[in-house]
Amino acid sequence: DVYRARQNGDGNYEVAVKVYRSGYAQQESFRNYFMAEAEKIGQFDHPNILPFLEFGEGEGLLYVVTPFVAPGTLEDLLMRVGGRFSAMQALPIMQQLCSAVQYVHNHDVIHGNIKPTNVFVAADGRMLLSDFGIARRYDDGQQSPSRVGWESAEYAAPEQSLGVLRRASDIYALGVLLFRILTGQPPFTGQTPVEVLLKHVRQQPPSVRTLVPTISDAVDGVICMALQKRSDDRFASVEELSNAFLAAVTFAPVASPVATRPVVLPPPQPPSGQPLPVSAPKNRQTPVPAFNA
Repeated sequence: DVYRARQNGDGNYEVAVKVYRSGYAQQESFRNYFMAEAEKIGQFDHPNILPFLEFGEGEGLLYVVTPFVAPGTLEDLLMRVGGRFSAMQALPIMQQLCSAVQYVHNHDVIHGNIKPTNVFVAADGRMLLSDFGIARRYDDGQQSPSRVGWESAEYAAPEQSLGVLRRASDIYALGVLLFRILTGQPPFTGQTPVEVLLKHVRQQPPSVRTLVPTISDAVDGVICMALQKRSDDRFASVEELSNAFLAAVTFAPVASPVATRPVVLPPPQPPSGQPLPVSAPKNRQTPVPAFNA
């Protein structure tokens, strides 16, 4: 569960508090894993990663505190502009997210839960990757298709249905995200999460050009490679995916935009104006009610 709250003391700013299910806190192995992962992620310093302000345990619950970001998520932005963007409009979004995910991979972390609702859009237009799926990565050893939620299933690589999570799984998720941004829908849907997961494993995704004919063959080829069933057949790195999409858009731009209005997003850069409240994350053993909802 995620709660909107206000941080007392210095700054008096709004925060988001993610609280993990009580069952996790009762497992000593998960508590140790959570603290180690949160400590590692809390040290990340990247303009397109939502920072951890604090993490810890209180009243038998594990929690993570991040800045509260308005106006909302990438999913919210897509809905406001009619559901999808042109490839040219998607370029700065993907460049920022690929930069963030490559940074994460360089620090030996796999995100494992990339989807539009886990990408926040700051007031200055920056994409902010969030929710690193600590619990999901811990559960992967015992993961079964029935435990995967609706939206996560739509962005899950084929190997994730077997409880396997690799860097290439994030590349696949970024390919699904790009498919969603350009067409307004994910490549696979179904009546249940299990059905969606099985489609990722067994079926070839449709060409984006069958849904949006103005998309170039070059862009279609980038998505096709990112969505290969075998992880070894995908791009070798997120940076390679980013460069391929940049080249595809630069040399074979889409003929006409598909969003209902122009959207200008700046390239990755440190925030200007009022910055997000970032400092070294605090590991506390204080109760969650220290934040006033």
